[in-house]
Amino acid sequence: MFKFKPLDEPRQKVLRDGWKEQGIHPVVSHASYLINVGSSDNKKFHGALNILKNELIYAKAFGCQYVVLHTGKHVGSTYEASLKQITKAIEKLEETLAETGVMLLFEVASGQGTEIGRMFEELEELFSLIPKKLHKHLGVCLDTCHMWAAGHDLNDPDAVIKNLDATVGIDRVKVVHVNDSKFERGERKDRHEHLGMGTIGKEILKNFLNHPKIKGLPMILETPIDERGEQKDDMKVLQSFFE
Repeated sequence: MFKFKPLDEPRQKVLRDGWKEQGIHPVVSHASYLINVGSSDNKKFHGALNILKNELIYAKAFGCQYVVLHTGKHVGSTYEASLKQITKAIEKLEETLAETGVMLLFEVASGQGTEIGRMFEELEELFSLIPKKLHKHLGVCLDTCHMWAAGHDLNDPDAVIKNLDATVGIDRVKVVHVNDSKFERGERKDRHEHLGMGTIGKEILKNFLNHPKIKGLPMILETPIDERGEQKDDMKVLQSFFE
């Protein structure tokens, strides 16, 4: 939705206190799927920018440290033009990023349609365009389903991590979304599946997530809730990877 409900400080405090009581840290929100700061349409760009600004403000109010963002799409434009639009958006968000202290994480994309950020080199190019003074406010979120869909060979964790470190830089990665995939590697379709029930499978996921440069990162499930299982079932599978 484009609309935001008014902030309610008493309810926000309950939420923030809850994170501490439950020992949940970091707290991560996901920005609206409607946001596309890569748009060259002036109205859509400024609309998306306004939503993203609010996402950061609300994330701080809710006690979040990170906001995950789908980087952008170059619908009706070019890849290069879209990168410039995303860069412009980040520059316009400088004050909000500084005031909230919330880090914005570009999520590795599955590559559906004209999505930007499918390959690590695309994110590297984006970072190279964004002024270095803003880099401290930015990071990256990995997603196992997205990476598989985009064509990254999770069968070879060392090669994937080596490529990631040589381009984006492993230090920029703050969070990992853990999902299996309904589609085969390289099909560029973002359809999440229960862990072990998809085309990635338990063994590949386990080996990738246990890579020394990955296993210490916060991990978040985005798996389905259906007749075959709930997220608590996937959580048991995920925990078994590290036993």
